[in-house]
Amino acid sequence: MPRATPHFGWPTVSFEINRESPQARGIRAWWPFLDTRGTNLIRDTSGHGYSIAMPGGAGSPVWQNTAQRGSVLDFDGAAQYLNWGDVLDPGLSDWSWGGWFRADWVAPNQSRSLIAKSLAGNAASRWFTIFEGGNLFSHCEFAALALFSVTTAEGPYLDGQWHHVVTTVRRMGSMILYVDGIAVDNIDVSAQAAHNMDSAFLLLLGRYNDAVGGLGTLWFDGALNDWRVANVAWTAGEVWHMYAPETRWDLYKTPMVPRARSPFLPERGVYRGAWRGVLRGI
Repeated sequence: MPRATPHFGWPTVSFEINRESPQARGIRAWWPFLDTRGTNLIRDTSGHGYSIAMPGGAGSPVWQNTAQRGSVLDFDGAAQYLNWGDVLDPGLSDWSWGGWFRADWVAPNQSRSLIAKSLAGNAASRWFTIFEGGNLFSHCEFAALALFSVTTAEGPYLDGQWHHVVTTVRRMGSMILYVDGIAVDNIDVSAQAAHNMDSAFLLLLGRYNDAVGGLGTLWFDGALNDWRVANVAWTAGEVWHMYAPETRWDLYKTPMVPRARSPFLPERGVYRGAWRGVLRGI
């Protein structure tokens, strides 16, 4: 039977990464948002030190409790984003990135950025996942003008529901886009295996870096949760493990709690295995 969705309410409850989980392979940064909810800290629970403070004021996304994903960050589509600076360059390694999103707009053909280590205009060593031109797509530009994209139509994902998007890059193979656990597009990138993807671009969640005109800031309008970056190309099985209801919480290692008491839980009791327990709701 699939696991019930845990409800994470205030106050904060600490948890760590479950390194026994298949989802932990190669992980370099993990921002689940749950253990610092209600604060101005975004903690990197991978243990690699990529924690940041939110910008403050009008630039900070807003904490929001949801039944499906627990506490998430809501972005207003106009001014709110997260900025890690120049971090997590892939170099010559394989890499992957992805997380959960809920789009809060319905009109098609809007330009909205989920995650980007990039800037507008052609530039070597940039990568991102955005909505634009009626599509949800991920893009890598290896050497200048060596452009590779994986794309799917945006329509199914403008429904106000939660969706999971992942991009994997195998340097001697393919770049693959997965949405809700399923591969929807791929392209061979093996000719770019020798290109070093280090750059000075900012890593941004919820907006796009427009330091060189063109696309603008592409503010994201909706909610984001549980974003990850890895220095491996996740397999199809690992991506499915991140999405599937019965395993999607497997990376979260929490203290054992004797009983869940939350109206958001259709089932009550204690989960076993890698998920060490559920957090008590409020």
